[in-house]
Amino acid sequence: LTGSTAAALDRQPIEARACLDPDVDLAAGDHTLTTTTGLDTGIDIDQVAMSSLIPGTAEVQATGAQTSSFDALPVITSDATGRLSYRVSSADATSPYWLVLGQSLSKGWTARIRGGSSLGEPTLIDGFANGWLIDPAVVGTSVVIDLVWAPQSSVDLALLISALWLGLLLVAAVALAITAGRRRTPLGHTLRVPEPIATALAAPNCAAVPARVLAVLVSGLLAGIIGGVAVGLAVLMIATLASLRPKGRILLVGAPIVAMGGVVALYVALQIKRRMPVGVEWVSGFLIAHELTLIAVFCVVAETLLRFAARIRPKAT
Repeated sequence: LTGSTAAALDRQPIEARACLDPDVDLAAGDHTLTTTTGLDTGIDIDQVAMSSLIPGTAEVQATGAQTSSFDALPVITSDATGRLSYRVSSADATSPYWLVLGQSLSKGWTARIRGGSSLGEPTLIDGFANGWLIDPAVVGTSVVIDLVWAPQSSVDLALLISALWLGLLLVAAVALAITAGRRRTPLGHTLRVPEPIATALAAPNCAAVPARVLAVLVSGLLAGIIGGVAVGLAVLMIATLASLRPKGRILLVGAPIVAMGGVVALYVALQIKRRMPVGVEWVSGFLIAHELTLIAVFCVVAETLLRFAARIRPKAT
């Protein structure tokens, strides 16, 4: 490793060179180059540059665009049109060229010629970036290209729906509070307060068996589709136990508390141990936090479905 200790501790880029002969003979065909996980070794290998030797010499062959070819490149200007979108203007192109967006490769990034068609899925450039090959013979010598992070539209819609639901819940809570405040207990009557455990947490085992089975299966299936097999099986097991015990819904109330407590403990413990820098990759270092969160969410879903199932009573014989 070539660089200062201070730069390495500050996570600044330093150079890594081979200790032995760096020349590698590669046969024809595809080859895969892998590195170890930076969390395990303490060193992140972010980029590897390889150059070819000119046959019969020890001189490294130059790679990339030559200085003489820069004159053939178009004039590129770009402007941010939003937090996750860009407008790129390309003028006076005479030959095909690569348009590169320095964001991690993802199919979520879309490139479209303004007033024309999409440029398709991005191509991996420089080991991490998104690239699209632009051919002026097809799209024209001067074009405007819109780069957009498409998944953000779904996120915005989900946030809007969540905001609407939150508003409705607040209105319902205020309406219920006002209605309850208007109710008065007649003189001479004693208000009977139900037992919270017996009524609020008791499992609806008085419901028809098919209704309970359907509620359990639906909650487990939804959890499995969204969270994977492990999450689906965990929710299915908890919901099954909750539907069989007289006070089984205590499990569906307690499981989210335990799961989210586990997430918090995991965040704190791993952050203290590994001191991971805060960034877009920070959440990926916390193992099963995602699964625990989904288990908590779908336990709430299972409790809701079992509550509805309780309204379907067995037929009298």
